Amino acid sequence: LKPTDTVRASGDVYFGLEAYDLLNGATNKNGINLVEVFVDSKLQFHWEANKFSFAETRYINSLIDYATYFNTGKRYIVTRIAPQNKLSLYKSTTNGGIFKTSAGKSQKIKVRIADGNNNDSELSFILKGVAGPTVATDKKVGAQQFSCQTLNLFRNPHISISLPGKCLYEDIPFEYSAEPSKPWSCAMIHKIHDPATPLQDYFDISIRIDSACKATVAQLVVVKLNKSNRPVYAGGEIDGQFIKARIREFGNYTLMADSTAPKIKAVNIINGKNLQSQKNIQMTISDDLSGIKQYNGFLNGQWILMDFDAKNSLLRYDFDDRLKSGKNQFKLEVTDNVGNKAVYEATLNF
Repeated sequence: LKPTDTVRASGDVYFGLEAYDLLNGATNKNGINLVEVFVDSKLQFHWEANKFSFAETRYINSLIDYATYFNTGKRYIVTRIAPQNKLSLYKSTTNGGIFKTSAGKSQKIKVRIADGNNNDSELSFILKGVAGPTVATDKKVGAQQFSCQTLNLFRNPHISISLPGKCLYEDIPFEYSAEPSKPWSCAMIHKIHDPATPLQDYFDISIRIDSACKATVAQLVVVKLNKSNRPVYAGGEIDGQFIKARIREFGNYTLMADSTAPKIKAVNIINGKNLQSQKNIQMTISDDLSGIKQYNGFLNGQWILMDFDAKNSLLRYDFDDRLKSGKNQFKLEVTDNVGNKAVYEATLNF
């Protein structure tokens, strides 16, 4: 947009801004510190990031156009403040960051951004009001309205949902549908609203086990199907004929059985190896569905401290006085979230 460009709109509008900051001699893109929006030279929106509580972090989901971020990975800061967005970085706003247009009226819009050292940039354009059709409300026919103020309940014979109002940034027309279970699932595929709608906090779901499911109930877990339709563990606790979990994202959910033990791989040892030339034992651990719940390493029957590098799924034991001259018996036990256990054992010389 250029200062002479005109954006035509009708009714109430708000703006989305994609912006970044650069440092001298560097190409990486950093976040900006300040956004101001002026309408005919009058400040109407002021957002400034100096400091905020760590507990506020997730409200960033409502600061940005989350649907665009979910679908494209791009982050646009939006001026509209949702009713339950409690981010403290908003300094002053008019009408909650929503700007009114009038047919035939032109307004000069100026957007100013700045970094932490007050280096700034400006973008200006003309906003012209035009006559337009009446905009339909967001309430969809037949949809149950979920409130951001009160507890929301949704139940049918196959699923139960309990969503506190504090989970939502604003009221939504809740959407739900389901598909029959698949050969690899133990429940229907439940489509719980839209994954492009952000949530602030966890809510409870309980999914009924399919009567045709032959898996051991103790091995059943709730999974979310990601964009690639791959299952991602979401928890699992037996509740009669249901498996329940606490989730913080809308999307497609079902039940799957996890009967596979975690995988253990030795990085720098083999059975019978002499350890004189090394200072530690390294192992990688992984699990294909429910995830690692706990691990325990033992040397000559004694528990040993093993540091876990989550980024590389790497366990490391740095030698201490538990390692003795001669033969040593090393054992590693790894258990996943439904109780499947893997064990690795080796005799090591020192």
